[in-house]
Amino acid sequence: MPVPRQRPVTHRRPAGEVGRGRPGRALAVLAATGLILWGVLAGVAVRPATAATPAPAQGPDAAPDPDAGAAEPGQASGPGFRTQSAALLVMDAASGRVLWAKNADEPRHPASISKLMTLLLTLEAIQAGQIRLQDQVTVSPRAQGTPGSTAFLEVGERITVEDLIKAVAVASANDACVALAEYISGDVGRFVQRMNRRAQELGLTRTRFVDPHGLTDQPGNRMSARDIAVLSRYMIQYHPEILRYTSIWEDWLRKGTDREFWLTNTNKLVAWYEGVDGLKTGLTDESGPSVVVTARKGDDRFIVVVLGSPDSNTRWREASRLLDWAFASFDSIPIAQRGQVLRTVRVAEGRRLEVPVTVEEAFGVTVPHGEGGRVRWTLEVAEPVPAPVVPGQRVGRIVARDGDKEIAAAPVVAAQAVQRAGPPTLLARLFGWTWPMR
Repeated sequence: MPVPRQRPVTHRRPAGEVGRGRPGRALAVLAATGLILWGVLAGVAVRPATAATPAPAQGPDAAPDPDAGAAEPGQASGPGFRTQSAALLVMDAASGRVLWAKNADEPRHPASISKLMTLLLTLEAIQAGQIRLQDQVTVSPRAQGTPGSTAFLEVGERITVEDLIKAVAVASANDACVALAEYISGDVGRFVQRMNRRAQELGLTRTRFVDPHGLTDQPGNRMSARDIAVLSRYMIQYHPEILRYTSIWEDWLRKGTDREFWLTNTNKLVAWYEGVDGLKTGLTDESGPSVVVTARKGDDRFIVVVLGSPDSNTRWREASRLLDWAFASFDSIPIAQRGQVLRTVRVAEGRRLEVPVTVEEAFGVTVPHGEGGRVRWTLEVAEPVPAPVVPGQRVGRIVARDGDKEIAAAPVVAAQAVQRAGPPTLLARLFGWTWPMR
């Protein structure tokens, strides 16, 4: 599928940002300085006029704000500029480490960011063989009547699952969400129950869904910035194919039919910021402009969540600057992917003498920029592992170190089953016989 991309100047400053220079302020400060000097020479204590004291800067180049946010325990200090959005978070996608956050656990209205769960359930249904990308979905009256952003679906129209995914991921189409929910679960209510059940399974403790698209205001959908980052990282790890759709800047919907429709991504950073390939925007009256964005450069991939910005320009500006800070300050070191065979370990009294091992989840570390070359990793396994061995059984751990300092560790599990050998096989091994014995 063609994925047209347009990438203007990298890190372009969105329209509407003000410049840095303020000549009026400089003149006011100069006048105040002269007034103070005159007072000293005259022997009179003079307090500068209130109007001459610069107000706290609010722009993108403002001084650090001690109340703007906080690094997670053991992390570096924050990005060093004043933020205006209600909640923000920066996560390393490789390690899952939160690098900086502000109000990360406060449940807020995520608006269309909640569509990430709709997309996840769709991709999981495809993976399970429940539905296929090329299945034809018949549009219902409820889907057509969904307000807000739309793919202009019509009752009785037949459209593929893949086109519905594209409409949700690129244009944030609410009608496409309803069509997918009905096709997967039979009706919207059952699909929403499935959304909430999956949220619990993923440990999203500050998340609640009441619809598949995020339109409902209070009391309604709720997600915290941390939950959004965790869900985003899970999708990138387990369903990286989502990035094929969220990275589309512009493309056709229903290509080759008499109802072709041109889509443009609601996530402007796909075009404005080099390396951005997802994930989702959100905007309602209650939520304010919001976005979860991910970008990759080399081995580094970071996830940034921005919720409740005062305006869209602030949303793009703060997301861009947090990505700038993450790429400039940290090295993301992916070490092992889920399912990747790390090596084989010996098995005692098994039908096979060895079993391959892997990690339960993607494993990586985050280090200060320029220190990635110092990271080394080792496997710690008590060999031989006694049979029987079942897939997913923990047999040891993988440890990342910086010199002698342990900086991260994760469980190592068996990738396959090994049954216990029978007496004939064990006897054959005892005497060094080499023919196959089962």
